[in-house]
Amino acid sequence: MKKLLKKMFTNFVMSEKSQTTPLIRHFVSPSPTIGEKEILCAKHTVTNLSTYRLNVLKTDNTPTLSRICKFAYSSLTNSTLSQRERVKYGFTLAEVFSPCRKVKLNFGFTLAEVLITLGIIGIVAALVIPNIVTKYQKHVTVSHLKKAYSIVSQALVSSQAENGDMVEWGLDNAGDFMAGGINNSAAASAAITNTYVNKYFVPYLNVADNCGLKCNRQKNIKRYRLNGQQWLWYDIYYVVYLKDGMIIAFLFDNVNGLMNTIHTYVDINGDQKPNISGRDIFTFNFNSSTNKVNFAGSEFNRSQLLADWRSCCNKNAGDYSGDYCGALIQLDGWKIKEDYPW
Repeated sequence: MKKLLKKMFTNFVMSEKSQTTPLIRHFVSPSPTIGEKEILCAKHTVTNLSTYRLNVLKTDNTPTLSRICKFAYSSLTNSTLSQRERVKYGFTLAEVFSPCRKVKLNFGFTLAEVLITLGIIGIVAALVIPNIVTKYQKHVTVSHLKKAYSIVSQALVSSQAENGDMVEWGLDNAGDFMAGGINNSAAASAAITNTYVNKYFVPYLNVADNCGLKCNRQKNIKRYRLNGQQWLWYDIYYVVYLKDGMIIAFLFDNVNGLMNTIHTYVDINGDQKPNISGRDIFTFNFNSSTNKVNFAGSEFNRSQLLADWRSCCNKNAGDYSGDYCGALIQLDGWKIKEDYPW
C-alpha cells in the first residue's frame, strides 16, 4: 500500500510540473500505517488536486499544501463521499482528509457550550449528591447501631452467666444518694457507677481503654443533645473505649431518690463528629425486670417517641432530647425514615 500511494503521488507530481514541492515532501513519505481509509482519500485527492489548485489560484497566487487541503476538505464535506462509502470505511469527515496533516481543522465546543454544560452538571450534582451522602450516612448509622446493640446485649448475657440475673445485682436499690453522708446525687452517681460498671460490665466488653470517671480524653470533647444543648462526658460519666472504636459511657440515675437506673450511652463512631444524640450517640437502659438491654423509650409508641417531651427524638424536646431515637429506629424496622429528625 505504501508503494501504491507513493506511485500515485509521484506520477501526479511528474505530470503536473508545477508548484508541488510541498506536495512531494508531504505525500511521497506517507504514514507507516496505511489502510483503506488512506487509499480512498489519496485517490480522491489525486483525482481532484488540479481542480482544487485552480480554484485556490483564483484567490491566492501561491497555492500551498495547506490552502489546497482546506479547499479539498471543503469539497469533501459537500458529500463527495457517499453515505455508503463512509459506513464502509468507518470514518468521519474529520478523518477523510487525514493525509493533509498540516491543516488545523477546528472541531469542538464553544466556550458558551462548555460553560452551559458545566452549569447543568453543577446544578444536577448539587441536587443529587447531598441526598446520596445522606442516605449513605443513614445506612452506616443503622449498621453501627445494630452492632452497638449486639455488643451491649452480649456483654449483659455474659455478665449474667457469671453473676446471676440482673435482679440479683441489687439494681433496684443500688443506693440512697443521701446515705453515707453523700449529699448530692452527682457524687452518689459517680461512686455507685464506679462500683457497678467495673464489676458487671467492663470485664465483658472488648475494652481498649478503661478510662473511667473524669476521663481526661473526654475533657475537651464536646457533645450535644438533639436540641443543640451542650453535653459533656467528663465529670460523672464512666467512659470505656472499645477496640472497635466505639465509646460507652455509663451513668446511674435516681428515681425518687434511689439510684436504680443505669443509662448506657454509646457513641458509635467514637470521638469523631457530629457527636450528637440521635445521630451518632444512642441511649440504652438495663432492665432488671426482663434481664435485657432495651433502647431508652422502647416502651412508647411511635407518635410518643417523636413527641416534644423531655427525652423524645425531637429537636424541640427537653434537656435529654434524642435519648429515644434508638428506640424509634428499632421500631421502624432498623430504618431511618423521612420524618426522623436527622
